[in-house]
Amino acid sequence: MVILNDFKHYSANVLNKIVGKDERFSQFSTRLGGTRSAIQQTELAHFTPPSAKPKARFMNFEPTLRWANMVSWQLSHPRSEARQDITADRMNEKLGWVREFRDDIHRWHACQEVVSASSKFINEQGLFKGAARQLRDHLLTLRNGDGNDGAKDTNDSRKVIASLLRFVRQSESKLVEGQRLPMSTEILESSFGLFKQLERQHSKGGFTSLLAAYGCLLHATTPESIRRDFARVPVKDVKDWVSQKLGKTLASKRQTAYQEFRNAA
Repeated sequence: MVILNDFKHYSANVLNKIVGKDERFSQFSTRLGGTRSAIQQTELAHFTPPSAKPKARFMNFEPTLRWANMVSWQLSHPRSEARQDITADRMNEKLGWVREFRDDIHRWHACQEVVSASSKFINEQGLFKGAARQLRDHLLTLRNGDGNDGAKDTNDSRKVIASLLRFVRQSESKLVEGQRLPMSTEILESSFGLFKQLERQHSKGGFTSLLAAYGCLLHATTPESIRRDFARVPVKDVKDWVSQKLGKTLASKRQTAYQEFRNAA
């Protein structure tokens, strides 16, 4: 059995080690929290920073950086539509501090871009022999600043690249030639989120017969594929599978409990 560590969690730990230990980041986080409280009920409310997630800060770092870059741009464009009816004094009083961190935000953004590009590669390609080499080549464009995101090479981003490549290289050493395995639970977690959207108000009621449709979330669906699948799987087979694999649902058990209570009253 091959046991692999999750790439996304490892990447978050790398960011925490490189960015989170930065004293400038500590100062930035303090100002960020104060700004959230100071403007969320004012005419500046649409500039409120994203909510903090202390336990998973660096797994959700991108929205904070996107906010910081947006505010930095708005500070340099006083005639923007978003700043209408906001005086320059108010903008500078509540958000002007972001200017002090522009260079830092640039460094942190470069690190996040490396993580985002690497995560995308791993999610799409998985882990295989030679993955580290291909990931290194994939990151060269980003590192040289030729990518569409505009991120530039920095000393911190080089450290992130080195850490991630070392992790992938060590992980792929566990595989045999031709083997390809997932290295992140992100796709699985996303599919659970889609399934909850499908369940809607029943998403907290445990698994129902709708679970039989879960596989449809993992591939592209077309009218042709729907017709083919409905013709291939009889309704009776679906009902038999649900009866054998799921049994009574949580909702039906709850209904039974209340029904028994009412009958006994």
